[in-house]
Amino acid sequence: MRLAGAVALGLLALRAAPQEGEPVAVRAKIAVFVDTLEPKAADKAFEELHAAFATVTEGDLKSTLRTEILAALKAVRERRLKAIDAKVKSLASLKALAATKVELNRRREAAIKAILDPALYLPEANPDWKKGDAANGQSKVDALVLKAHPGSVEELWSKSTPIETDLTALGDAEALHDLAAKHLPSLGEKGEAEDLELARLVLSNPHAKLDLRTFALDSREAETLSWNGRVEAYNAALADPGVGPAEKEHALVMNAYREMMGRRKLFLEARLCRATKKHSAACDAAKKIWHDGPDGSAQSRAREEGFPEAVGENVAISFAHPSEVWWKGWFRASDHHRNALSDKWTCMGYGYSGIVGTQNFSTLAPPKNFPTK
Repeated sequence: MRLAGAVALGLLALRAAPQEGEPVAVRAKIAVFVDTLEPKAADKAFEELHAAFATVTEGDLKSTLRTEILAALKAVRERRLKAIDAKVKSLASLKALAATKVELNRRREAAIKAILDPALYLPEANPDWKKGDAANGQSKVDALVLKAHPGSVEELWSKSTPIETDLTALGDAEALHDLAAKHLPSLGEKGEAEDLELARLVLSNPHAKLDLRTFALDSREAETLSWNGRVEAYNAALADPGVGPAEKEHALVMNAYREMMGRRKLFLEARLCRATKKHSAACDAAKKIWHDGPDGSAQSRAREEGFPEAVGENVAISFAHPSEVWWKGWFRASDHHRNALSDKWTCMGYGYSGIVGTQNFSTLAPPKNFPTK
């Protein structure tokens, strides 16, 4: 019996020997993962930990080690959440800003839907359009857009309280995302949806100060914000005889409105500025406005300046300032309003002469000297 017992113990020892180092190796890698702060290094440390854990085959031991790994992940999660909370000056503020942006987008969607609806916002050719704002839908559009009206886009847009952030929160957010999206699922666990949402919000907003105007809910909004910043830089730096202060000022007015409504800003196109200024001068001299007339059409005028693409055009008379021609003119004319707000445009030209202003819009790839970031 003693011999049989010894043999049995010997067999047990042979079975356990290959695994004697496994718990030590796995626990050592748990410690490395927990202590690693840089997100890419932490991700690599977890991959090594998971690879070591995969070599464990004994059921009870594997279960014990899995519990220890999950406890480590929980501790790391809490540390990352605490770090993000401190660095964005409270998660509550970040989440409140995100909720406000969702509401802004809802208001934008409602306003744009109304502006694009010819049954609500009557075309200017409709006989009822001249009956006034209440009849032609302008009053409804004003209520959805302008600051004077509660619940409007501009009312919310004008209320923007900034949040200061520490940009090192980006690393914590990246690590939190990895934990929820990769590390936990690799162990058969589901990451917290709230963690993924928080990580996405932080990673979409790599700025030291955040407010409603600079906050992105996702990567698509972040790309639009990046584009808008590059347009601003390009327009400000544009040096061309056809693009003067009036043209740049009007682009600021137009782009500020498009930005408020969630549209992408438009870069100034010097050829379109020259074409529109010449058209405005011709109309001002004739004391009337047209699209097709003595100086040709919008398309032919653009082509004469070397512009290769099709254009959309707005023309207005009797307005004395770039801001006035938008807010008192085209904003209050349904067809012109829809034209200026279209999401298909990428560039614009503007020209003012006397009391006539002309806009051209088109879709064109950015020029070679357009900022890349």
